[in-house]
This record gives sequence, C-alpha cells and structure tokens, in this order.
Amino acid sequence: MHNKEALTDLDDEVLFQLPAQLINIQKVQITADHTTFWKYTAERVRDFDFTETPISGDVVEHFETAVSLVLVRSNATTDEHVRKIVQKSDAVASYLVYPVLEGVAKRYCHEYVSEDGAVKEGKTVVTYCGDKEFGDEINQVGYLLHHIENVAGSDALREELYKMRVGVREFYDTDENEEYGVINGFRNSWLHGEDEAKAEYGTILSYTALLLWAMMLEK
Repeated sequence: MHNKEALTDLDDEVLFQLPAQLINIQKVQITADHTTFWKYTAERVRDFDFTETPISGDVVEHFETAVSLVLVRSNATTDEHVRKIVQKSDAVASYLVYPVLEGVAKRYCHEYVSEDGAVKEGKTVVTYCGDKEFGDEINQVGYLLHHIENVAGSDALREELYKMRVGVREFYDTDENEEYGVINGFRNSWLHGEDEAKAEYGTILSYTALLLWAMMLEK
C-alpha cells in the first residue's frame, strides 16, 4: 500500500477501516503506509463536496497542512529559517493535529455541540466523566470521541472507534475506558520527546482520517 494507486483500487468502505489497522502497525513505527493513506485522505477530502455537512474549508485546509508537515523533508529547502521549521515539523504537527481533530469531531457532532464547543439546547453529550448538558462547554476532544462512539456515531463508525480505542490502549499501555483520557493529554506532551510526538500526531491523524471518511460515506 506504499503508493496511491494501491489505495485507489480499494472501496471507500475498506479505506474507512484502514485507520484502526494502521494504529496496530504504528506500534512499531510510522510507515509509508501511514503517510500514503493520510495524503490520499487529504486529496479525497479536498475534492469532496461538504455542502450538506457543516465542515468548513479551514478544517480541510488545516488537515492538509498537518499531512504536509509529516511528509516534508529537512533537505527540501536551502532557506535556513524554513529549514529550521522543517526540522521541527514533528513538534509543529503535534500542535496542529489536535485542534484539527477537535474541529472535525465537533462537526460530526454538530447536532449536539456548536462550533465553539457549547452543548446545544435540549441536547446531552455523554462523556467518560459524566454527561454534559445545555450551557456546558466541551473543550476536550476525548469527550467528543466518547460521545461519537457511544451515541452520535453510525454503527460502522462506532465499531471502528472501538477498534481504534483498543489499539490506543495496547499502544500506550493504559487501562480500559481510559483511552480517550490519554488522547486528551496529547496536546502539549510532544515536549517529552520527538519519538513520542511522532506517535501522538500519527494517532491523531488516523482518528481525524477515520471521522472524515465516515462523513464522506454517510453523506
């Protein structure tokens, strides 16, 4: 699956199931399979008509930027300042991918939460830390993922989110039902080391890709 042609031969339903499989491969390292899939997802999202779903062009553009940061090479430019940024692309990507996932998750849950994270009137968001009601604000992406897996998601998406959660549990050696709490802690933890940053932005990019494929399939 190292090239785009291999992906174009797959049905969208199969592509939708790839993130959970890539989480397991990621236990070893981020591979060409990961980057090829993320890049292809960005291309498909760019060409998809989201008119019927409340996803903004900014979120799509930021997802593309995050993927580009993963793909960029440090020797791609001779400009010293640009090269320094490129050399820290893992850190920059780690900062960017979390709000991108948050934005996509909010748009998937648009019937429950506003773009600013406020729970809509008459709605309840089910989180692993209790229910959030009208007037509350959802400011953690793990809450949204929990709600999608347990309430808002389609049956197919719930199944894939469960598989992803099992992968996160095994990869990060956490207890059952604490996986989304681990994801919530990703926002600034790249400071602990470059390898950790790579693992974290890889996990977040795969979650984002899963939700984007779900939105395209469920149109």
